[in-house]
Amino acid sequence: MIKHTLWDNINKLQWATNLRDNEFAEVCELKKESFIKCKENLDDLPLDVVINISEKFNVTIESLCFKNVDSTVAADYYLGKCELLPQKYSWAKHSRHRTIINLLDYIEKSIGWHNKIMLLRYFQIHEGYFSDPDGKINLYFIHDLCKYFDKKEFPKSFFFGMGANSFQSNAENDLGKTLASFRTPQEVYMAVAEEFSKRFDENYTYEIENIHGNEIYFREHLKKEVNEELQNFQGKGTTSVAYTKAGVLSTFPCYIGAEPANVHITHCEHSGDKMTRYRIEVPEYEKCLN
Repeated sequence: MIKHTLWDNINKLQWATNLRDNEFAEVCELKKESFIKCKENLDDLPLDVVINISEKFNVTIESLCFKNVDSTVAADYYLGKCELLPQKYSWAKHSRHRTIINLLDYIEKSIGWHNKIMLLRYFQIHEGYFSDPDGKINLYFIHDLCKYFDKKEFPKSFFFGMGANSFQSNAENDLGKTLASFRTPQEVYMAVAEEFSKRFDENYTYEIENIHGNEIYFREHLKKEVNEELQNFQGKGTTSVAYTKAGVLSTFPCYIGAEPANVHITHCEHSGDKMTRYRIEVPEYEKCLN
């Protein structure tokens, strides 16, 4: 099974790059005769050859052996073009890169630069693709990213931490400075729901359901038109994304100098609910404005 998947992927890569056998043999650092023999017999390839292919085409060994790689993106990478996304993430793009940049920053801090690069290679995305914070990608990517760590049994605190890292990422930029201009945590959350959520993604409608003193009920709805564009995405993601968003929500009081909020997920669309709802306990705080 592994051999068949590996050779299916190699054949697709050879076809996508339009390389003849002798040329692809050079990519593998094999003699032409050895490559042709291995290809015809579906023979095992030495590990160093598989590593060679994975590095030159920006795919992981795991992907080569167990998944169907996006050969078009892999071939473009080999030919020096790094700006393409895999087809899965390249349509219905309503999520801002700034969110992904923050998550990748936390991932690098937590598990190291090399593992972050290998993670991106698993998804066949070059790190440079996210250089523009206002660029866009679709909703599938953040869910696939979280599912990747779900499978490796990372705790919910890891996902919460990814979201909470947004304060370090945004404190000194225009968004952070704007949020710092409010007096109370309640004002910050109202502004986030009404104005600033579009800076992160345009997939959801964010609303303040109600405010009772220091308790805020905040909810999000996947927009109907986005759900249709993504072919009925609602309910197909992972609850770990809600924990990531809870981490983001916890940081908003920090922009005005207050302690983080306590955030509880009361409903989640990826657990069968019609919406995702958060109960947010904010600190008693009022900033003095000069």
